[in-house]
Amino acid sequence: MTEADNKLIMAWSAYCDDNGIAIKSVGMAQLMIESSHAKSDLYINNNNPFGIKYTEAADYKVDYTTYEYINGERVELVASFAGYNSLTRCFNDYCRIVKPEDLITYDDYINHLEAIGYATDPSYINLINDVVRDYDLKDFDLPGTDDLSRLRSLYKEYRDELDRIAINVIQGDYGNGLERRERLGDMYGVVQERVNEILA
Repeated sequence: MTEADNKLIMAWSAYCDDNGIAIKSVGMAQLMIESSHAKSDLYINNNNPFGIKYTEAADYKVDYTTYEYINGERVELVASFAGYNSLTRCFNDYCRIVKPEDLITYDDYINHLEAIGYATDPSYINLINDVVRDYDLKDFDLPGTDDLSRLRSLYKEYRDELDRIAINVIQGDYGNGLERRERLGDMYGVVQERVNEILA
């Protein structure tokens, strides 16, 4: 995973945290695929790493040559894509289209993307699954449940507890360096990441 990839998926992860999106992995894989690992002009110059086509919800329109599958055949054409004034505006529009906050299991998310025809490439879902597997992106997901309200309650409790520990770390309650790592144990990585977010 490139540094640019990591920066982009961490931005999505933070957005998911703020908006109650439990399944982060699918969106992360889409970001990596659609933005060509954070290298596409559509992402870099137009804040559109999801490859969203233009609608009136976008801030402006930009045309690019792309490939689409029409009647099973790969065709090169010029298409109108959405341009956004910020990454958050793009994430908001993606959520308008996909509604990931309502998808509480990985399979729900994948099936929904297929049902709404997010991409014309017939191998798109397989590609997402491959990227999720190759980069261990499911590690970012909260455990699935069929009870959405229970999941959201669990998610809030998890975030509240994580924030409490992170603030204690900032206040010096867990020491520094090796002492902090030893005292936090398996939680060190996720707590330190949250500490860094708060201090940023």
